[in-house]
Order: sequence, then structure tokens, then C-alpha cells
Amino acid sequence: MTLLVVLAYRTNLTMQQLGSLFGISHAAAHRVITRLAKPLAGLLGPPPADRRELWIVDGTLIPVHDQRRTAKSKNYRRSVNVQIACRARDRRVVAVGDA
Repeated sequence: MTLLVVLAYRTNLTMQQLGSLFGISHAAAHRVITRLAKPLAGLLGPPPADRRELWIVDGTLIPVHDQRRTAKSKNYRRSVNVQIACRARDRRVVAVGDA
């Protein structure tokens, strides 16, 4: 069920979509995420005391015209969800998720 929690945070899928992926109800998916999110976050340890060592994670929708990689969203615009991680200290981009 750890995979369910990680997938929920990585992809921003709805509980109904997550439930169907794992063969459980959307309510069960929500319960699993609610129970396991805090203990999994505890495994990462406390945040660093020095604020310069913090990480910034941003997920944003970028409009594109390539219809092979996109699907229509609620607002009828074609876009991809891109997630970026960077260091707060120097704003250096460390990772960019695949759209």
C-alpha cells in the first residue's frame, strides 16, 4: 500500500482513479493514504534546521499543442502536468518529472 500513497502524491490522481488501479473502493484508497502518509513522511526525518537546505517541489500544467501526449482537461485546453524539484539554497533544478 506504500505504492498507493507514493502514486497518489506523484500523479495527483483522484481517489476513484487510485481505487480502480488497485482494485479497491475510493473510500479504502482514501483511508490508506490518510493512515500511511504521516508515517511515511516521518521516515524522511525532520526538516533541516538550515532553511537553505530545503527543497522546492512544484507541479504545474503547461499548455501544449502536441495532441499525441495530451488529453483534454476540464477547461478544454490541452496541457501536461510537469513536476519540478529544486534546491531552495541556489534555486538549482535537480529533477524534472516526465510529462
